[in-house]
Amino acid sequence: MFHWNRAPERRDTQSILSGNFPKVVIFELPHDIHNRSLATINSGVGSDMSIRLYLPFLMSALLALVMFVGFSAYDILILEQRPHAEGPPIFDWYHIIRLLASIAGSLFIVRCFPVGGLTTPSDMSNRIGPLSALLLWVTTLIFIASPELYSTLGREDGVIEWASAILVFLSCLLFVLTAVRLRKTRLSSAKLASGIAIALAVLLFVLGMEEISWMQRVFDFQTPDAFPQNGQGEFNLHNFQTNKIENLYYIGAFCLLFLFPYLLTAVRPKMPMVIQAIAPSHKVALACAPMAALNWDMWNIIPIQMMFWITVFCLVVLTKDLHRHKSPLSRSYGFVLLTVFAAQMVFLLIGDTFIRQWDVTEYKELFISIGFFVYAIEAWSTCPSPLPVSKNIPAGGK
Repeated sequence: MFHWNRAPERRDTQSILSGNFPKVVIFELPHDIHNRSLATINSGVGSDMSIRLYLPFLMSALLALVMFVGFSAYDILILEQRPHAEGPPIFDWYHIIRLLASIAGSLFIVRCFPVGGLTTPSDMSNRIGPLSALLLWVTTLIFIASPELYSTLGREDGVIEWASAILVFLSCLLFVLTAVRLRKTRLSSAKLASGIAIALAVLLFVLGMEEISWMQRVFDFQTPDAFPQNGQGEFNLHNFQTNKIENLYYIGAFCLLFLFPYLLTAVRPKMPMVIQAIAPSHKVALACAPMAALNWDMWNIIPIQMMFWITVFCLVVLTKDLHRHKSPLSRSYGFVLLTVFAAQMVFLLIGDTFIRQWDVTEYKELFISIGFFVYAIEAWSTCPSPLPVSKNIPAGGK
């Protein structure tokens, strides 16, 4: 078996227009990871073949959804509790069965990834992954040593909240600059790529402003009377339905920043160059991987559990693949894997010492912000350079 390695990061418009496309490097994969042929990848050019390439993954995701609906129905009808209810982790027989189902479902999803998805990433991940994991170690050790300090750092207007907001705003700015730069390339699909970048910038701006309650505490203005049902009495929208919006945010960020990079690996070489530039890579996934390990009050929620187990199983496959190829990256991925798993076990074992049971979610949002920041830097640094208008190169040229 084979897989595609990521093409060189920096791409110049002139080289693209002249036909000097980056070459794709191919590596051999262990047979127990993907038992498919290279012909499957090459034949996945058309839309029908692309659908067939992703069909196993889509079916596994559908089965996971059916499992979640089944347990949710039991929670609502029999136990009379909300399936997204937050609280301390429960380990009675019913929740152990749910946990085992989450593990099995996560493993099945990972096994159904498209061919070439969970393969050797670029060398850049060697630096980003361990640094992100090291930050998780530091914050986890702070929690073990002093839950009070851990809580203080994560409170409103604290270091963690403002670090998250600043990273999100910087990411927003970078996506705006990327969108402008893409529009100037005059390449095919540049408008689509620019539109995606603008959409991400708008999304990140809203997320950043929601994080700091639209600067309510900065300018010290009162919450309007129209916000009586806000859970924390703040000028924001997400606290009207905090639990539901948090779940949607965490699941959406996980899909975009962690799942998509691996799902897109198989089809990335077939994408237009400008779309490749705006698509998240393995570097982004590894940077935000620690977010999956920061669970305590939300551990009983099945999608949150599956986010953790999918992350663990993906890192296991990647580390195993790299080790078999005797790549030094295996140590980096192994370190991230160990960190993610160990941190989650720490929170499950001694999470009852949290000052506020949701303290850990503030740190989860920090790693999501780190993922967005790495994504934005990557998009800016890999998008094609603008090309001056030339009589020999028509606008919209390919």
